Amino acid sequence: MTKRNSPAFCILLIVLTSACHLTSSFSCSSLSSARLDTALFVSDSQSPIEKTFGKGAWKPPSQNKEQQRGKVFSIQQPQDLLDFVVEDERLSVVKVFASWCKTCQVFDVRYRKLANQYSDKSDNGILQQGQVRFAEMQYDNPNNEEMCKLLNATKLPYIIMYKGSKGKVDEFQCGPGTFQVLVDKVREYADSEEEIALVMDASEPQNVSAAETTGEQILALQPDQTQQTVESIAVKQQSTSTTFVPDVPQLTPEQPRTLEPVQWMNQELESLKEQLLTANNEKNELFEIMKADLDWHKNQIEQLKEALQSQREQYEGLLRSRDGQLTKLEEQLAEEQKWFDREVISLTEQLNQVSCDMQQSENKIKSLESEVDLWQRRAEGAAYTDGQTRQLEEKVSVYESERNSLRKLTVLAVKIVWRGAGSLIHRVRGR
Repeated sequence: MTKRNSPAFCILLIVLTSACHLTSSFSCSSLSSARLDTALFVSDSQSPIEKTFGKGAWKPPSQNKEQQRGKVFSIQQPQDLLDFVVEDERLSVVKVFASWCKTCQVFDVRYRKLANQYSDKSDNGILQQGQVRFAEMQYDNPNNEEMCKLLNATKLPYIIMYKGSKGKVDEFQCGPGTFQVLVDKVREYADSEEEIALVMDASEPQNVSAAETTGEQILALQPDQTQQTVESIAVKQQSTSTTFVPDVPQLTPEQPRTLEPVQWMNQELESLKEQLLTANNEKNELFEIMKADLDWHKNQIEQLKEALQSQREQYEGLLRSRDGQLTKLEEQLAEEQKWFDREVISLTEQLNQVSCDMQQSENKIKSLESEVDLWQRRAEGAAYTDGQTRQLEEKVSVYESERNSLRKLTVLAVKIVWRGAGSLIHRVRGR
C-alpha cells in the first residue's frame, strides 16, 4: 500500500478538505505580501494558502470564460496568477511566453494538446475534473512584466508548476525540443483521477459535516484507538468506492486465436484504427508546427518588407535632400564663375589700357631721347647750350621716373591679373 493510498492519507485529505471549506466561508479582502511570496515563489511550502474571496467579487478562474482560451486560462495580471494557483489542490501549470517569440508559437501547439489531454472535460453536459489545470502568462504584457521578472521567467518559453497549498513545486525553461520533460513532470506531480475524485467528493457540502465530525472524533481518541478508527474508515471507504469490473479476456501474442475469428479481426481492426489515429495525430501536430513556423516566417517577411520600405523612403528623402544641396552648390558655383569672368574682363581691359599708356610713354621717351640727342649735338658747338642741356637732362630724368612709374604700374597690373586668376583656380579646385 503506497503512502497516498494509506488510510491516514485518506483521512488527512478529508480533514484538509473540510478545513479549506471552512476557510472559504470567511471574507478576506486580499493576501498579505508574505502569503503572496509563499504562494508564488517558495517551493513546497508547508503553510497552507488561503483564497482571496471577496463578498461576491472573487470568481474562480475555471468559471471565468472571458479569460479562457480553449483549455488554457489567460493570466492578465498578478492577481489572476494567485487566484489560479490557489483555486484547488490540483497541479497547476503556467507557461510564460512572448508574442514575438517564434519558439513560443511552436511550443504553444503542443502545450494546448497537452492541456486538452489532462484538463477538465465535458461529457454530455457533465463536467469531469481533469488532473491538471493549465494557464499562460504573456511576458510582454505591461501588467505581467514585473511579475515575470520576479519569477525569474526570462528564458522563454518558461514553465512554472504549482500544487495548491504546497506552492511552487518546480520551474524550468522548456522548448519544443524538450517538451517531453514537461510531459514527464506533469505525470510525476499530477494526482491520479481517483485521488482527485476523493478530494472533490470530500469537498461536497453533504460530506463536509461528516468529515468535520469524523475529524473531531479522531482527534479525541487515544493513539491506539485513532489507528483502529483510521483503518476502519479506510476499509469502509474502499468498500463503498469499489465498483464491479467484469473479467474480459485479453488477447496475447501467445494465444492469438483463443477468441472467435470475427472478434479477433475486430481487435486487429481497432488496433489498426488506433495506429492510424496516432499517425494522423502526429501528422496533424507536425502540420500545426510547420504552420506556426510558416506564419512566423511570413510575419518576419512582412516586418522585413516594412523595414525595407521605411529604409527606402529614408534613403530617397536623403537623396532628394542631397540633390537639392547639389543644385544649390551648382548655382552658387555658376554665380561665382560669372563674377570671376567679369573680373577677368575688367582686369584685361585695365591691362590693355596700361599697355597703351606704356606704349605712349615709350614713344614719348623715344621722342625726348631724339630731342636730347639733337640738343647734345647742338650743345657741343656752343657753351650757351649747357644750360639747355641741363634742362633737357632734367626733363629726361623726369621722363625716366615717369617711365619707371609706368613699368611698376604695368608689373602691378600683371600681378593683380595673376592673383585673380590664381584665386579663381583655387576656388574651383576647392569646390
